[in-house]
Amino acid sequence: MKRTTTATAALAAALVLAGAPPASATGPGVHDAAGRGDDLAPVALGVLPGSQGSFATDLDDRDRVVGWAYVDISTARSHAWRWSDGRLTDLGTLAGPEGYSFASATNDRGQVVGTSSAPDGAGQVGFLWEDGVMTALSTPQDAFSPADIDDRGRVVGTGGGSGSLRAQVWRNGVLTTLPAPAECAQTTAGVLNDRGTIVGACYTSGGEGYALLWQGAGRSVRALDASMQVHDVDDRGWLAGQDLTTGRATVWAPQRGGGWRAVDLGAGESSTALDFGRAGEVAVRGATGSGTGVRALLWRRGELTVLPGGDGYEPAAANARGHVVGSSFQVTPLLWR
Repeated sequence: MKRTTTATAALAAALVLAGAPPASATGPGVHDAAGRGDDLAPVALGVLPGSQGSFATDLDDRDRVVGWAYVDISTARSHAWRWSDGRLTDLGTLAGPEGYSFASATNDRGQVVGTSSAPDGAGQVGFLWEDGVMTALSTPQDAFSPADIDDRGRVVGTGGGSGSLRAQVWRNGVLTTLPAPAECAQTTAGVLNDRGTIVGACYTSGGEGYALLWQGAGRSVRALDASMQVHDVDDRGWLAGQDLTTGRATVWAPQRGGGWRAVDLGAGESSTALDFGRAGEVAVRGATGSGTGVRALLWRRGELTVLPGGDGYEPAAANARGHVVGSSFQVTPLLWR
């Protein structure tokens, strides 16, 4: 389920939402997890043999983690991987060992979605991996790149074989383009929740961008303002991201009448809320004390925790247990649990 991935980071970073001017509630500050006696401890996930640069992108509620790693950094060729119960598995590609693949997201059924070289090596396709088998979800002409999958097996992403990007949903073998306002020259879809709410963005021919919020599995679409940058939506309809006016990690709760109540998570400037856990936990990317690097944080029960060993790590996802996975370039990804 969600989730912002390095392979789709540019897409997800472009997802912007807005509502009424926020009435912000600032969190109580940042705490050191080890100092508070929290039970979260980092587990090194390891790397694929011979790989350089390994990145976690998502995890499910059983702590199964997916990601990708450079298997040939000189050509930027990567392979998708999956970690489960201490075992790291190369998911391969649809084009064999010399192809490339990225894993974007996973769900609690153990399904994995991402992008792979096409079976003949010409172009790329979206894939679904399940029980050791990788299957193409699209053709190279579709140019569909999956971004997220829910527990019902619905997949959202962005396609556009004609060169014009379109937000799309794949379900039961059918790829459907989502509706959008007429002025949208291009649209993208980045995340969805288990209730069928999808977050994406519209880009006009004049270069302007604003968010789109689809509900009812894409049956209705709502255009929103560009004052908030959003990375995730949970099953309550809450949004997580960054308030672009303050540069701070923020979540937004939907209000009657269509507005949003903004909650500043107290992570300081240059911070971003990246992913929800099931119980409202939020994985947060914060800045180090010097402001020159990133660190992995977890917001839960109204408090913000610095994850142990998290300096230099960017969190990717949280799960129902409040566990978090994150990555740092050329260092093994970590799972805090």
